Amino acid sequence: MCSSDLDSSLYKEYKVKTAMIVKSDVTEYLLFYPKNHSAAKEIEELMEKYYQEKEEKWANNEENYNLIKNRYTGNYNGYLVYIVSKDNDLVLQLLKK
Repeated sequence: MCSSDLDSSLYKEYKVKTAMIVKSDVTEYLLFYPKNHSAAKEIEELMEKYYQEKEEKWANNEENYNLIKNRYTGNYNGYLVYIVSKDNDLVLQLLKK
């Protein structure tokens, strides 16, 4: 996912980071600061579709599939937060610093 996959009119700020390792297509975090409530809903719907596609792509790879399936989705300081990693809590704590 990159910011160009979402209409930039939906968010004020964003941060997208994927791991620079073998699993770069799986391990990632994404933060979006939506412009308003309806934009937040649209981003959430687009992200759900994005992760459904990733689940389908990795259905035959248990490790990657489980990473995606166990992703973190939440809010922090007005940002919509999406984390896919082996330790979502650690990544979230690092993002909060």
